[in-house]
Amino acid sequence: MDSPAPRPSRRPPHLDWARAQTLVGAGVIIAGAAGALRGGLWAALSAPLAAAGILLAVDGWVYRKRGESFLISHPGRFALTAFWSIAFWGFFEVLNFRLNNWHYIGDPAHPVFRWVVTLFSFATVVPLVLELADLLDTAGLLKSVSVAPFHRSGRLLFPAIGAVCLALPLVGPATFFPLVWAVPFFLLEPVAEALGAPSLLSDWKSGGARRVALLGVSGVIAGLLWQCLNVGAGARWVFTVPHLDHWKILNMPALAYLGFVPFAFSVHTAGAVAARLWDRSGPPARFLWGIAWLCWVGTVLIGMDRFTRVP
Repeated sequence: MDSPAPRPSRRPPHLDWARAQTLVGAGVIIAGAAGALRGGLWAALSAPLAAAGILLAVDGWVYRKRGESFLISHPGRFALTAFWSIAFWGFFEVLNFRLNNWHYIGDPAHPVFRWVVTLFSFATVVPLVLELADLLDTAGLLKSVSVAPFHRSGRLLFPAIGAVCLALPLVGPATFFPLVWAVPFFLLEPVAEALGAPSLLSDWKSGGARRVALLGVSGVIAGLLWQCLNVGAGARWVFTVPHLDHWKILNMPALAYLGFVPFAFSVHTAGAVAARLWDRSGPPARFLWGIAWLCWVGTVLIGMDRFTRVP
């Protein structure tokens, strides 16, 4: 007796949208590249516009391959992550007031246009790292990565390391500046574990390292993409990294790309904590979170105009 024919796999409900989004993303990338040649506001928008195009294209491809993606399947969460990304990157901008590792040139003179470009740029940071990690995951890479299980709790050790990573660069910025990229990861990883949020520390305790590896690789790829977009952008950042201004790739010291690995860990951990706290908050608390976000972002923008922008 013949075996029954296998049932056709269920077609993802937004497959046509994902195909269209991939094509739109490619078009936005081209528009961003063309904007760099036009000058004015379009040149200032070229890098964040191209980054947004990469986000759209990658998300569309991921959905087409596995029937689920960050933007198409969870648009509300994606929007919240974009707003969170602005506040998250603002943390490093504030640290840079002391470190003086980078500054900005070519920004629009009018403050409204300048701030719009800045917010747009910052909103793409966290989503890009997470989307690239999804891309690598969907491609089936790094499946065999594992580590020896970590048997300590980490609840005291990790915050202590995070405090050191924060204090040393503030005391000796010329020497200890690379440590800042790991600060949110070490300070917040035990919090993520305690809240039941996705935790790299929990993965480590079980011997799993694939998520860590995916994030590390996605961080480096994101760094390379940002520098590719930055080189020809009308509004761009310039790195002045102590002791490492040799052997540059795309105008950035080659060794500095290693900083994107702990940065990607920080992106994941801080985002997991923020999402879990948001989910557990009621309307009054969310309103206060919104007010705090506005105050923080406003402080960052004003500080950047004073300390890190070159007229």
